[in-house]
Amino acid sequence: PNAGYATPVPGGSLADLGNDPAYPPALYFIGVATSPKSQSDADNLAISQIQKQITVTIRVQQESGVSSKRKGNQEEIERWLNSRSTLSSRGNLQGVDIIKRTQRGKDYVAVAVLKKSKFAAEKRMAMQEASKSLKLVAANAMADAEAGKIADALGARSRIEELIRVFEGERLLLSAAEPLTEADTLPISLDQINRVFEKALKKLSI
Repeated sequence: PNAGYATPVPGGSLADLGNDPAYPPALYFIGVATSPKSQSDADNLAISQIQKQITVTIRVQQESGVSSKRKGNQEEIERWLNSRSTLSSRGNLQGVDIIKRTQRGKDYVAVAVLKKSKFAAEKRMAMQEASKSLKLVAANAMADAEAGKIADALGARSRIEELIRVFEGERLLLSAAEPLTEADTLPISLDQINRVFEKALKKLSI
């Protein structure tokens, strides 16, 4: 994080410290925190406030999405809900700046910001990498199934599932910063993949 300025700020609420016209909430995640321990601790707590914002945004979207998807594919809903856990493993925030450092009495104060477009660009890059790998692994599995290499085709299933989880986890994080588009969908449908494995299993049982 970049060093900001350290100036005692009399009066006002902590929320007021985060109200900076240069960092509008529509374009930035903003976290404000205090700590009696140290400035470094206040910095880290401010960053964690941004992560909480992302979590809350995703949770609200999921709750709304589940109510609208209850009649859809239950397996897809469960996988979508389970991807919530990816925030802790993949939501490590890069590009956060500490724009204000100050003191209030014995407490240290920090204001952190993260540009939403920057966060979204990182998520889309990770999705593109997962998508590229997914296409390659799935294509090889399909070719193996057609060539009668059933064990090889079935062996790719766990890798495909892992790449799908990575893609959907990054997509979930992206949704906290920007509206999702058609381009942000899985490059290969799960139905396509499942049909390949069903076909492979049928050959194996013959």
